Amino acid sequence: MFLDFQNLQESPFRMAPDSRYLYLGQQHQQARSYLQSSGRLTDGFVVITGEIGSGKTILINDYLASRGGDVVAVSIHQTILTPVQFLQSFLAQLGARPFRKGKAELLDIANTMLTQTHDLGKRIVLVVDEAQHLSLEVLEEIRLLSCIEKGNQRVLSVILAGQGELRNNVFSSQMEQFSQRVALHCHLCALDRTDTANYIRHRLGIAGDSAKSTFAEDTFDLIYRYTGGVPRLINTLCNTALIRAFADGRKIISRDLVGEAVAILDWPEKSPERLSVENLIGSSHDDKSLRSFGIRVENEQGDFAATEPEPSYDSPAPHEGRRLLVALDSSEMAKHPLKAGQISLGSSPDNEIQIRSRYISRHHAHLVSTPTATFLRDLNSTNGTFVNTKRIRVRALRHGDLIVMGEHCFQFVSQALEI
Repeated sequence: MFLDFQNLQESPFRMAPDSRYLYLGQQHQQARSYLQSSGRLTDGFVVITGEIGSGKTILINDYLASRGGDVVAVSIHQTILTPVQFLQSFLAQLGARPFRKGKAELLDIANTMLTQTHDLGKRIVLVVDEAQHLSLEVLEEIRLLSCIEKGNQRVLSVILAGQGELRNNVFSSQMEQFSQRVALHCHLCALDRTDTANYIRHRLGIAGDSAKSTFAEDTFDLIYRYTGGVPRLINTLCNTALIRAFADGRKIISRDLVGEAVAILDWPEKSPERLSVENLIGSSHDDKSLRSFGIRVENEQGDFAATEPEPSYDSPAPHEGRRLLVALDSSEMAKHPLKAGQISLGSSPDNEIQIRSRYISRHHAHLVSTPTATFLRDLNSTNGTFVNTKRIRVRALRHGDLIVMGEHCFQFVSQALEI
């Protein structure tokens, strides 16, 4: 009844990553071309990274559905594995019975199956989704598998797709041998306003709305504001609006219906790195200092100014009274003075503030201090960054704000007081 009422053949905004619905904006077209070339790529890896819900899985499904008959794909989605479990999963998909075998036996089976497949004129492509969860040990195992050769030709191609932490892992100093093998890398960002509208029209057209007019033109900007251009969030909001319209007997999705859907979902605005200078830090702030750190600032027309990071801030001196407090136990507290410029927080030792925890990403967040404010920016971390219980992307910090990353809690202090 719902579909008939909207003159649709199927639900246009379902969550299943159906490759028929793949929207090819510029960055997705680039990623797709990289994936399609992977079967011919004998000496390098393809790495696709992106935000949660940015369309990585649907790209993978599109590749798997369209690969040539000479390509044997091994697709792995469960990635919290030990090296032995990874090898077992890899070989099981090739038809082997790899369980209850030691690592040496598994490697011998892998060598045999890869070279035999090559002799048949076929090529094996290993496709790993959610690859940000792979340990460094498993990544090294993949690199070693990719080194197997037959007749001076390597016989395994590798595609890795995952969130931003995968990029940090692959290009870390510990993985130099692996990173040197990455031939193609594409990072998927959220869609912009124009692509958000085109994405919605595209999915409506596939679902049967030939006129692509179910959503009124003035709804797209509002949808962008509350989804940040993230495809998964666009699907959720648009689907909720369609259901709300059906309940009201309205065929056209108007701006007020989208507003009602936002209220049902109880979403805040999610435009990428959205900063309102007046609301967050007052009209006296000079946004030029923000642009020097790559933070986009909303202008009077509601657009974001293009920014390019410049070298670090001139003054290395700490700002008087600005510090990050870290509770170590009930009686001890560490104090980190915040200097002008950028400070990185994460689990790897190359961060200014290292947090040793499996719940903290290698490069988890940045603190950026300007002469008038301090901003906290999440770096696409796996478990997120929270300020006063709300997950954030970029946030101007105020005195007393509580920051939670993993199991660790911090407090931002902006007064010249000893606490």
